[in-house]
Amino acid sequence: DKTYFIGTDCHISNSIANLNFIVDKSATISAEKDNLFVVNCDFKNNEFYPDTGRGFWILSITNSDNVTIENCYFHEGVSAIYIDRCANVKIHNNTFMDFRQYGQNAGGNGYGILLIESKNVIVSNNIFKNVARHSLYISHDSTSTYNENIVIDGNIFEWDDNVVGNTSGFEVTISIRPSKYVTISNNLFLNM
Repeated sequence: DKTYFIGTDCHISNSIANLNFIVDKSATISAEKDNLFVVNCDFKNNEFYPDTGRGFWILSITNSDNVTIENCYFHEGVSAIYIDRCANVKIHNNTFMDFRQYGQNAGGNGYGILLIESKNVIVSNNIFKNVARHSLYISHDSTSTYNENIVIDGNIFEWDDNVVGNTSGFEVTISIRPSKYVTISNNLFLNM
């Protein structure tokens, strides 16, 4: 496995596998590609960024069809995955650990996965541990387009009150704004 330091925003144009990324505090790895596979990768923030802390994502995927994120480890950061206007997305067998929310009413940080106006999304068999704001946040940017056909199944959501550096505790594990056809089943919630 190779390790790459991402110091500024970068764009991936092909599927990636078996790579390690250390992502700088204000950098994002982004993609806008159909048939994208992100498999067996490790994504770590270089350091927490409490000064601004808003809107920084390790991985951002937009306007894409047929996306798979599988067997990856996202840890120690502000927010992990941003999915915007995508279809046929599978987020499966990943671990999200230690995403913290900074400041009171900080908004925009402490997320595991944020879905915006996406369709046919399966979030299954993932582990979310110490994701402070929302492990899953299903939302929309407009009043006319919604997330649709979302399945949240077989995930583990866990919180540890003794996390060092956590400034706010957790809020809501799964938050859903107006959406159509959301199924939540067979999930385990520990210490919530």
